[in-house]
Amino acid sequence: MWSVRRFQRGAVAVEFALVAPLLLLLLLGIFQFGWLFNNYLMLTQATSAGSRLFSVQRGYPSPCTTAYDAVKSAAPGLNAASISMSCSVNNGAVCSACQAGSCSSDASCQTQLTANAGNPASVSVAYAMSPLVESAFAALKIPSTLTLTATDRVQ
Repeated sequence: MWSVRRFQRGAVAVEFALVAPLLLLLLLGIFQFGWLFNNYLMLTQATSAGSRLFSVQRGYPSPCTTAYDAVKSAAPGLNAASISMSCSVNNGAVCSACQAGSCSSDASCQTQLTANAGNPASVSVAYAMSPLVESAFAALKIPSTLTLTATDRVQ
């Protein structure tokens, strides 16, 4: 009886060595998904805030810049330098694009907002992100850019 136990002495350590990498990979996957979902929720809230503010900026001189600032302040956990935004009115062409703190044409957006009361105004926000652990999930297609669009009526 004693000789059987002697041969099983390291069995638990071997089993743990076989299962531990899988458990670690599962744990890292849970963290990665949580981090991605957190970024998605923050970006959703920020896009909604930017769209609401953009739609009520009729008559103001810099509607897209103000909306871009609202997006950045609504997502404090995101890297502001990685956020880009575009604004459009009445499902038309983009009237302004914002990236790295500056917007291309607030005058065009201001003109379109003034002329299109009651029509839809859209804000599209893109966030370039990097995964927490890149090498462990290289085979998975984790999105590197989250893109969201929110639409409100021009007030």
